[in-house]
Amino acid sequence: MHYSQEETEQHDGWSLFGYYLAPTNEFYRKILAPREFMEIVSPEEVRQEYAAILEKMLGQHR
Repeated sequence: MHYSQEETEQHDGWSLFGYYLAPTNEFYRKILAPREFMEIVSPEEVRQEYAAILEKMLGQHR
């Protein structure tokens, strides 16, 4: 694990991680990699920005 992340919960088949960072364009590029295998649960501003990026991508493929 990177020093900026912390595993806060561990369950059968999934874990919850916390991160200490500034959400930059590079951050969003990195979190797009796991696609449907992850969910952003907070903060709400990051969830909304992530959803907006996905909507834009979807619009380009319609």
